[in-house]
Amino acid sequence: MTQAETSKLMALIAEEHPKFLETPNPKKRLEFWAEAFQYVPYELAEFATRRALIESVYQPKLADIVQRIKEVATPKNDTVTDAWNALSKAAGRASVMTAEEYEKLPYEVKRFCGGRTGLLNLGMLDSEVFHSVTRGQFMRVYDSLKRARETMELMSPHLRQLAEGVIRALPDVDSEKEED
Repeated sequence: MTQAETSKLMALIAEEHPKFLETPNPKKRLEFWAEAFQYVPYELAEFATRRALIESVYQPKLADIVQRIKEVATPKNDTVTDAWNALSKAAGRASVMTAEEYEKLPYEVKRFCGGRTGLLNLGMLDSEVFHSVTRGQFMRVYDSLKRARETMELMSPHLRQLAEGVIRALPDVDSEKEED
């Protein structure tokens, strides 16, 4: 989205909330909002803004619009139950799963496993332990894993690439255990 399109969004908010543009540094606010929405299609941001204006009597903040963009852009099957089902199915096939299949798993599942070796280890657990203890652990960490994914999705491609490079550069716990 361009700065001109961001300005149109801000004008839309100002129509409903005239004091919205009363800020000590309107140019800085415009730059900040434009930066936040630079990778968001205008139509999506406009829809989220209109929705925020309709759903609340209060002046929307940047976070309100970002939240509505996430709600619209997030697939409906993006739930903890769907992720658990994907993990459960993958753990059952872990010994024959290809690297390509592993890469197609939801972000949260891959992060929970820590790698293909972690998935294989989960697949070797007793079924009762897997469906009780492991399920409980997964349910507890799912929300933080989902927030991490959403944060990565909001990053610019360059910043995301830097973050992923740092993650890849960290020592792999699975390979360190194998060396011992």
